[in-house]
Amino acid sequence: MKKILFLIILNSSFIIAEEGKNTPTLKLPLDASHLTLPPLNIFQQNRDFTELLGISTTAPASSSSMYFHADIPDSILEAGPVDAFIFYGNGQDGNWIEEDAYYLGTPGYENTFEAEAQTPTSGEFHIGVQSNLTFGGIEVIASQCPYNANDNVPASWYINVCDDEEGDEETGGQSLDILDINVAVSDDRFHVHLKNAGGGFPTGDFFGPWYLYVVGFLNPEDPDSSLYGIAYGDGGFGLLYPGVWKFQLGEDLPTFVGDIDYSITGNNLYMAASMSDIFNDPDFGEWPNEFESVVVTGLTVAASFTDLTFGDQTDPAFLNPGFQSYQIGVNNAPQISQLSVDILADSSNMPIVKIQTNYTDEDNHFPLSAGYTIYQSGSEIFSGEMISYDHLYSDGALFEIELPLGPGSYDIHASFSDGMDVDESIVSIDLGGGETEYEVSLISGWNLVGLSVQVDDPSQQSVFPTSIEGTLFSFSDSYFLTDSFLSGVGYWLRFDDDNSVTISGTNVSELNVSLTEGWNIIAGPSESISISSALDPDSLIVPNTLFGYDISGYLDTDFLVPGYGYWVRSFGDGDITLTIGESEFISELPVIEKVQGNMNTISVNDKILYFGNSYLSEKELLSFGLPPKPPTGSRDIRFSDDTKLCIKDECMMEIMNSTFDYISIDCEIRDGHIWNIIDERGNSYECTNLEKYEPKKQTETIILRKGVSSSESLTELTLSPAHPNPFNPVTNIQFTVPEMSDVNIVIYDVQGRLIETLIDNRLSPGDHMVQWNASEVSSGVYFLHIESSKFSRIQKLMFIK
Repeated sequence: MKKILFLIILNSSFIIAEEGKNTPTLKLPLDASHLTLPPLNIFQQNRDFTELLGISTTAPASSSSMYFHADIPDSILEAGPVDAFIFYGNGQDGNWIEEDAYYLGTPGYENTFEAEAQTPTSGEFHIGVQSNLTFGGIEVIASQCPYNANDNVPASWYINVCDDEEGDEETGGQSLDILDINVAVSDDRFHVHLKNAGGGFPTGDFFGPWYLYVVGFLNPEDPDSSLYGIAYGDGGFGLLYPGVWKFQLGEDLPTFVGDIDYSITGNNLYMAASMSDIFNDPDFGEWPNEFESVVVTGLTVAASFTDLTFGDQTDPAFLNPGFQSYQIGVNNAPQISQLSVDILADSSNMPIVKIQTNYTDEDNHFPLSAGYTIYQSGSEIFSGEMISYDHLYSDGALFEIELPLGPGSYDIHASFSDGMDVDESIVSIDLGGGETEYEVSLISGWNLVGLSVQVDDPSQQSVFPTSIEGTLFSFSDSYFLTDSFLSGVGYWLRFDDDNSVTISGTNVSELNVSLTEGWNIIAGPSESISISSALDPDSLIVPNTLFGYDISGYLDTDFLVPGYGYWVRSFGDGDITLTIGESEFISELPVIEKVQGNMNTISVNDKILYFGNSYLSEKELLSFGLPPKPPTGSRDIRFSDDTKLCIKDECMMEIMNSTFDYISIDCEIRDGHIWNIIDERGNSYECTNLEKYEPKKQTETIILRKGVSSSESLTELTLSPAHPNPFNPVTNIQFTVPEMSDVNIVIYDVQGRLIETLIDNRLSPGDHMVQWNASEVSSGVYFLHIESSKFSRIQKLMFIK
């Protein structure tokens, strides 16, 4: 059974009190308003700790691995780095183990951290989590507690929640210098461990000052009200002594609430107090409160008849005196609903099947496996894992997968396991049609096509009678014209109008495809097949480089559908085998989804490009390459150098067939920098604020440039590469001026003769652009010279008529 206790915030305090019952009145005006609080709105819209971190696990199988998931909200994940770890043990001894949690970032787990725990053979098993979060620019610890089943003082094991710098205490006293606060819980008591820099825990002189050491709790729903402290001390002529004390706003002295147990060893103070003494006190407020949480910080105070000195204070932390508790081998089995199947179609009218099931686990265990397998005629053709973006498994989470299936009859099996128990579902579907017939949807203009069956006449006009004669092009380092099809090879083919063609022939279940280093156009067998199932013994295929083509341009895909051609990139020369039903041939090459998840993105008319990441290996960079540009008249958007990733501070996007009234641009910046769009006139627009960009007709390039944030300043004149270059007859020259300056831009020929002065003016700071029209000069090499009072730059230009 899962056991969740309420969220609190722990406050460690060390206070020195001055006495005075029959002497001048002792005053200790301490309350919650003296504390430095963490950002309390971190818990808004997350009513408790387990909802804040989205905690779930697999089932507690005996002597096995148990996996732990924590889902971090976008507001926290995007605010700054997140570090997390789990701790686990049986609660009976000090043999607790800590394991780091790692960010997954895979589909369905974009916000998830995962850790692994090793379970014992039997008995109780307890897991807690601690996370270092950044919110509002402030780092905050959010932690659960280890379980002290024996309720002993000291506890067998504590978790550290508050660290403090040594030597930062105001009075210079070691005993007042807090080093850290550690916590544990039993069934009904808080267990705290306060460690100082040394000198034990003196309670003060007879006439003061007096010292009171406190671990305090604050209700964040009313942060200016009462502070409750588990305190050790002896002073004020009997007014202060070990116990739970309530410090209230406007009161000179605290109020005793309840007794505590304590022990001292060296510079370690161990204390335990009843939870009910704090939560049931009428001044604590409603419990559970809106946040189901309490605040934590550490402080020290030296009090005498004349002075009250705060000696030290730790950073605040959030503490949940709860944990996840399990009995090894005890589990409620999960259930999945009957599989449902919907037939869809993507933008190229390729047949897509969506398979769904609802997974419910009473214990909120996530599935260790969520597998599906698809069979045709008794042979396995696809298998993999279904995906869910809903991780509240106790209420039911929808899992699904989409993939292409050609005509035919299929049996679909789903099998889900929470680590102990399994539930399954099976459904049969009939998509109609025969094994040797498929339909190819074609668009007006250029199409990537292939032949996926054996036919008597593989000539262009026989296979695609509506195509334009003499437009069948294959590729081998460059395009070449041909007039007939070969199995396994892809082609460019042109059509006058949108139409579709039904192609019949003998089924091709296996293809041996020859690849050369670089880009290749290939076609698949008679049924849809995943590129990851290709038999690739030499690891030739570059991951994430399979591209189809539709009216919007190149599109990333994982599947080869009959009748269509696809670009794929190869690391070298060799052969791969595409076989229907041989899904065990899975590529072991690294994938780049995690890398992409950390990159800046720009979506240009729904085509996603990446930029700003330069920490990739040469092999990883190949995965971001794009095939050669499609034939003239086709649409295409890419960065220069034929890539969808730019790792420079200035990126040029090349646009083919830009007959748009406007260009839709959507940027997502993850590197913290400002990036700007530079138009043809040199105007600069911040990328994240630009939704529609209205270009000049037939725009061919857009510049994306790293800008200067408010925390940075330009220090020198910068000159961007002229574009285009070579050019005919106009080239654009963009530059940035750091301060108000006299700027001179001139053009010289190779003999050093002045050809033209483009600018000779005083310019304001910022981005500027000027054009040079070379229509009046002869072809050749020229030099652009830009100069201000402090800087000078030269750039080579090539004019070709």
